[in-house]
Order: sequence, then C-alpha cells, then structure tokens
Amino acid sequence: MSTSVNPKHRTFLSNDFNSKKTQTWAAISIGVVIFAFGIPIWWKTTEVYRASLPFDEISSLYEDKSLIVKVPILVKVPENADNVADILTNALKLDLNNDMKGQIKFLYSFDDMNSKSNKFTGIVIRLHVKSTEQMEAHVAKDGTITCTLPNTEKNTIDQLSLLIRDLIKDVIINEALLHHMVGNIYRTTHEDRHDRNLIKMVQANPKFELLFSLLCPEPQVQAATWDMEKDSEMFLTPMLNKLQHLFDFHVGSQILYYTAIPYKPKVKKDEQNKALYRYLTPQQLSLVINPIEGRLGSQVSSDPTLNFVVYLTEKKFTPLYIKTENGDLSKSNAFLVPRWGSMQFYNIKNISESNGLTRVDPQIFMSAFIPHLRILLGLQNNPYVGEQIIFEDAGYENIADWELNYLYRLRTVEHIASSIHTLHSLSKLLNQISNIVINDNIATEVYDAVESIIKAKAALKNGDLETALKYSKKAFIASETAFFDPTLLELLYFPEDQKFAIYIPLFLPISLPILISLRYAFQRCRKKDFDEEEKEKTD
Repeated sequence: MSTSVNPKHRTFLSNDFNSKKTQTWAAISIGVVIFAFGIPIWWKTTEVYRASLPFDEISSLYEDKSLIVKVPILVKVPENADNVADILTNALKLDLNNDMKGQIKFLYSFDDMNSKSNKFTGIVIRLHVKSTEQMEAHVAKDGTITCTLPNTEKNTIDQLSLLIRDLIKDVIINEALLHHMVGNIYRTTHEDRHDRNLIKMVQANPKFELLFSLLCPEPQVQAATWDMEKDSEMFLTPMLNKLQHLFDFHVGSQILYYTAIPYKPKVKKDEQNKALYRYLTPQQLSLVINPIEGRLGSQVSSDPTLNFVVYLTEKKFTPLYIKTENGDLSKSNAFLVPRWGSMQFYNIKNISESNGLTRVDPQIFMSAFIPHLRILLGLQNNPYVGEQIIFEDAGYENIADWELNYLYRLRTVEHIASSIHTLHSLSKLLNQISNIVINDNIATEVYDAVESIIKAKAALKNGDLETALKYSKKAFIASETAFFDPTLLELLYFPEDQKFAIYIPLFLPISLPILISLRYAFQRCRKKDFDEEEKEKTD
C-alpha cells in the first residue's frame, strides 16, 4: 500500500519550516544588535565623564596633618661675651623646643650670626649689659628683641630665657592660637569657643571689601559728609599696601540718610559737672546692628565685606556713649562685631563746619576703626607679657614687621589646613556619588592645589614665609575653586532607585519580547541539535 503526500500540504510544511527558521534567525539578529551594539552605545552615551584625580595624594595629606614651622633665631651679644651667647642659646633651646605635641611642631633653630647675611628675617635677640635694677626687653618694629641685663650671672640668663620664651611663644608666634585654629578647621577640637581672638578673626579669603558707611538719621537737623578717598589714602593705604601679599582689599564708602536705630539709651548724671549723659550697655549693642544691616548694601559684592559704620547721634541723645563690660565709658565710642566689622557713635559736638556741610573728623573714626581692623585680621592691639617688655609703636603703617611675619605664618597655616580639609571633603563626596561629572578644569585645580600644598609645607619647614604664603594661598584658591565649581552640579544626576524607576518602564516592554524570542530560538536550536543527534543514532 502506497502513501501519497498532497503537494499543497508539502508546500505548507516547507513554508512553516522556513517561517520558524526566519523567526529564529530574526530573534538572534535582534538580540545580537541589542546586546552587541545597542547596550554598549547606550552605556557609552549616558556615561558620566570623570577626569582622574589624585585621591591617594589627598588621602595621604589628610592622614598626615602635621606641619613643621621653622622659626630662625639669632643671638647677638657684645664683643668678648661669647660665653653669654652660648649660655642663653642653650637655655632657649631647652625652653622653646620642650613642647613638640600637637599637629603643628614649632622648630626654633639657632644660627651662627657670622654665617648670615643682612637678609636675615628671623628673630634677632640683642643683649646689652648695664647697671639696672631689673632686666628689660624692647621689641622693635622689625622684631629685634633688645634685652638689657644687670649682670651676666647664670641665674639672670635663665630668667631672661624664660622671659623671651613667653614673649616668642605667646606673642610673636602665638602657638596656642595656631593650634586652636588648625584643630577647629579639622573639627578635632572646639577651642575657638575659648579663644576670643580666634572668634573675632575673619576666616581665610583672598579678597575683602572694606565698606565705610556714614549714617545720618536726621539730615534735616544735622547733615554730614566726608572725603573717604582722601581719608583712606592718608590712614588706610599704608597699612593695606603692607598687607597686599595677604589680602586684596577694595575700599568703598557711602552716606545713608534717615537710618535711625530704634534704641533707648540709659540716662545718668555726671558726678563731676552734674550734666546728664546717655549710654548704651553691651547688651543693647547686640540689638543695634540688625536694623541697619539690610540698608548697608554689603551683599552687592561677592567677596566678604567688613563694615565700618559711623552713626551720627540724634540731637536728643547727644552726648551718647558706650559703656564697656567693666563699667567704664569707651574712649573710642565704638564697638567691634566679630567677623562683621565695627560701629562708632559719633556725637555732633565733634563735627566741624566745612563748606556749608558738617564734615566728620577722620582722626576720630579712623583711630577707632584701624585697631578693630587689626583684630579682624588676626592681630593683637596691646599684647602684654609683663611690665619688663616694651613694644615699639608700629608707626604710620599701623602694623610692625614682626606682626606681618606673624600674619604670614598664621594665614599660611590656615590656608594649608583649609585646603587639605576642602580637598578631603571633595574627594569623599566624589567617591560617594559616582555619577557627578568631573571636568578637566576641576582636575587641574585639584592637582594644582595638591602640588601647592606640598610646596607650601616644604617652604614653611625651611622658614621661608613668603614662599610658603605664596603657595598656600594658591592652594587655598585652587581647592575652593574646585569645590564650588558650578559644573559639579551641571548634570542632573539621580540616585540609583530613581534611575531604575525611569529606565524600567522604558526598557522592560522592549526587552521582554526580545528575551522570549531569544529563549524560543535557543530552545529550537537545541531541539534541532537533539533531532539530528537522534537521527544519527537511528541510522
């Protein structure tokens, strides 16, 4: 019995076989295109560009926060008194270098005066022996300490060594303030709560705006003016020129009218002349700044602003004084606002007539503002170690050379510590959030900051203050520029869970049919291989 196959049925089977074969190859082709080309292209086009950064170097700088500050000291004595110099030098070595704890290590080095040129910039100690009742020390503007001794006995030399030690450690170098500042930057201590000088001092910044404001609450009764361009040239410019390597200052001025302050001074009768006068207490002064701060316009500058306000006292309150914490009347009639500026109440009786307008006397308000500016920058106005030590007046520049060296050292240490802390925070942030863009300009700033920190630390260790300040300032600017670069947030990055919420609705409807087709193609290929294998076994 023979069996015949319908030609139409055979054609149908052939077409069905070709259709399944085509579907299999189509599924494989689509899968290859998706996984070999589509996903890599999508991954590459959505990849976040991240320039390489010196994470290891930053971590090393943060782990080793120690700084070595070298302070050269030169002892000069009269001829035929070399033994006195040796005794004093040995005593100072023991007294000055006996404390090497903390993140800052001060290295006081003693050099032979014959090996030094006239460019020596360290601390010079000169000794004079004369018949006096007690020893004295005179600190010149250039930092030279001239000591007068009644005799050269060892006990006297030891007492002088202790006196010089306190002078150098507490005033000229001010070790405690540097330790407190570095500890506060690294958040290892909160010593600034106990150091009043550190609380008042402005934080590191390359530029500052000095804004002088004259407030006239009653211009209809008493209007006033000033020539701030001329006044600043006379009183401020010499000091600002000396600080040009530390800060870039811009001086501005303004006169504001109808700017009355809602205060109620207390009234008291003067016991001598029986006249009434009014005064403000320290508690009242804390409420004076807020009403006028919004009108000063200090926010127009992107740089930190130090405000210096002269407030013309209303006629009904004249004379108005400020009472200090110890109960005395302030001689300057001004008060300091930490890290903000200064304000002076100017009584009308101090104003002289000038071209139909009353002109405030610059000698009065500048004599109050300049000492406050010194405090804001980190200097002490009346350092006191003992009655035996006398400091020479800084002169018209209002800042001595040894004070300038002190600021160099202070700001260098602050720049280095702040830069290291900023770079560490930046590297920690970038490691935690892996999809933030890191452009090449940011990488350049970070590399420059790391290199400058290393050079600044080396220069500080060698006692080269100018070079150390130069590189530390460069490191501070570079690290701040990198940390606050707006391109770090230019790309809208999302957390991983939000990414899944966005991509799954998009790719899931596409990927499921492809995966099912690939699974079917894989099963068909396996079935074909199995059928061929069974056929071979049957044959």
